[in-house]
Amino acid sequence: MKLLTSLLVGILAFSLSMQGVQAAGETVTVKLVNYVKDTTALTFNVTGSYQIQGSEIKIESSQVDEYSVKAESSDVVLYRGNTKLKNFGSSMTLVPTITNAMDSFVAIGNKKYLGEMKFTVEGKYIRPVNTLSMEEYLKGVVPSEMPAYWGTNGGMEALKAQAIAARTFALPRKNSLTDSQSSQVYKGYDWFQTTNEAVDATAGKTLMFDGKYIGAYYSSTNGGMVMSNTNSWGSSWIPYLQTKVDPYDERMITSYDYWDYSLGKQQIDLEGLDLKKPEAWWSQVSELSSNVTEIKNMKSWLVAKGKMKSTDDIKITQIKKLDFTVPPFQSDQVLKGSVEFDYFLKNKDGFVKDSNGEIKTNTMKIEDTSYNIRFMIGTTIMKSPYVKEIKDTKGSFVVSGSGFGHGIGMSQYGAYQQSKEGRNFDQILSFYYSGTESSQRINGIKRHYKACWYQSL
Repeated sequence: MKLLTSLLVGILAFSLSMQGVQAAGETVTVKLVNYVKDTTALTFNVTGSYQIQGSEIKIESSQVDEYSVKAESSDVVLYRGNTKLKNFGSSMTLVPTITNAMDSFVAIGNKKYLGEMKFTVEGKYIRPVNTLSMEEYLKGVVPSEMPAYWGTNGGMEALKAQAIAARTFALPRKNSLTDSQSSQVYKGYDWFQTTNEAVDATAGKTLMFDGKYIGAYYSSTNGGMVMSNTNSWGSSWIPYLQTKVDPYDERMITSYDYWDYSLGKQQIDLEGLDLKKPEAWWSQVSELSSNVTEIKNMKSWLVAKGKMKSTDDIKITQIKKLDFTVPPFQSDQVLKGSVEFDYFLKNKDGFVKDSNGEIKTNTMKIEDTSYNIRFMIGTTIMKSPYVKEIKDTKGSFVVSGSGFGHGIGMSQYGAYQQSKEGRNFDQILSFYYSGTESSQRINGIKRHYKACWYQSL
């Protein structure tokens, strides 16, 4: 009886400690750049009651007039309607007067945000920065990164795995997050029951390797092959990010199971063109119409990477070579790509010609990771760095592959398939992040765990 009582007390204590995770746990700071456009004046309203930090001004939902903040000479200035209320200098912070109240939020555009909202001037624009608890943040992240409806269609364990991966990713970056894909997509107080349940069920859980938080990277689908960080990004290989076949992703039918594109070898037919007088035909001649998007993307990428000047006007006349690393490959191997092409150049001084007075044929070879070449071609065309085959035909190069995204770590569709096959979130995570261990954070304190409850003897 004494043992049973101690066990029940242990379970109760653990339960109560977990209830305190949201209230007293980690907080995160998120710069809002994805859904708030760069602007010198930003309108907002509140539901509930807020105090402006360091002032006597309160803003409540019962007030009718609309509020706005404006960037004026690098200062944040508050307006109510057309009336200027106060210049707050470098920043202004709205703080809810009732903590942990779900009915108090700041609305900017069509998005709602819990917690504190700080407005600063970034360059010449107003930039809002949201600070809130980690668990509330995750409830805005998980449904933005993984469909909430999966939870009622066999995917609840995938949602839990996503919650743990997102928490693990966020913790080391908790003061420098954005609401975009550069961090994790965060849509604020846009919650769903299934994803809330997934966050609550895994409250405080993270993944660690060798005593440190892992880089819990994830992508939409890997096309049947988990990529290591070295494969895609060329960085030093991390042991828990291993290259392996993903049978779960392969069994999950998606629109990204197969993709291909082709680049024509001869982009411009030079026959009949007077190469000594390019001005006569330059504006009428262009690359293959079937490659309009690819060629446009290539040119933009060349300028962005400093390979060309923004004032340069080029015409790609021929794709001479296109190559990528194809399977098999290992975890510590960088997947590489190369594109070699001929082009004509017209710069700010005019057409670049050779010693014979003809427009000069220049040749450029781009050698980079497959991942970066993907951005040169276009990420909606070359959907991942996982290239399976290259066909060198008479008139074109045809590239085929699978997956969507960088393919590193957890495949979200693969996780969904695992969940539908009855695997739990621990099994899902251990498959994608080999050799990691779970860690529990309670009230901001990190604790490793192996059991489901505490037992006192």
